[in-house]
Amino acid sequence: QYQKDHVVLAIKDLLEDRYNPPVKRSQYRVEFVPVVFHEGSVEIPDMYDDEERRRAHTLRTYGRCWCDYDKIARRRNGIGVRSYVVEITIAPFQRDERNFRTAYPTIYEDEEGRSYIRCMSSCVQLTPDAIIDMTERQAQEYFYPIIEKAKKKLAELERRVKEAEEVKKYDKGGKTKML
Repeated sequence: QYQKDHVVLAIKDLLEDRYNPPVKRSQYRVEFVPVVFHEGSVEIPDMYDDEERRRAHTLRTYGRCWCDYDKIARRRNGIGVRSYVVEITIAPFQRDERNFRTAYPTIYEDEEGRSYIRCMSSCVQLTPDAIIDMTERQAQEYFYPIIEKAKKKLAELERRVKEAEEVKKYDKGGKTKML
């Protein structure tokens, strides 16, 4: 259990503290699937002390944490230690057309300056050129219809102003032009 806690903390530290922007907790899930070595194998119960679980773990180092030493000691003393496969599930991107920031998948940068995007059910590393191309394409795709609509509205307003000026011009001297 201590090492499971350690893995969860390490993943949280990575995704929520070392990515820019941070990956929200609601965007990922960590699950532990017990490994079954053969049919009929005996299930080893997780043994832990709640007080010990509150102990701080050592993160961001190549050295071992106290929970690693605990596991080693358990094995040396013949206490079975259950093995798990860690499943990390990243939620799919939720597109929202109403806002440019949420209309396209977020580009995340790690602590070493590498950029990633959630795409095609996986996380893909992006080159700077790919980011530029993608951003230009997305901006054009998102803003082009808005710009075209604004141009039409502007043309209509300019037409109305011109008509109003014509009316004003003919209105002098008591002559009113009817539109």
